Amino acid sequence: MNETETDSQLQRTELERDQASALGCSNGREEKGVERVSVKFTSYRRRLLDDDNIPGGFKDLLDGLKHAHLIHDDSPKFITLQTGQVKVQTRKEERTEIIIEYP
Repeated sequence: MNETETDSQLQRTELERDQASALGCSNGREEKGVERVSVKFTSYRRRLLDDDNIPGGFKDLLDGLKHAHLIHDDSPKFITLQTGQVKVQTRKEERTEIIIEYP
């Protein structure tokens, strides 16, 4: 094999590897995944928030779960976070529900 053929083969191999990682394909090595805890916050409110304000409102609660050792960490590597809100009619019905599901 001459030098040009070797360079061409090397470039082709690097391109295939880059394309595989960009497409999320396996590189042949097993990666050990972390089973994530599912955390779901549901806010029951008379006046609903804009969708982009909902997750920010739960940050302190999520930090509290971590501080209380109910979850290991609040990063996406360790938890699956779901947020939602439900409109209610009276102030007595207002509340926040937290559901934690462990793997």
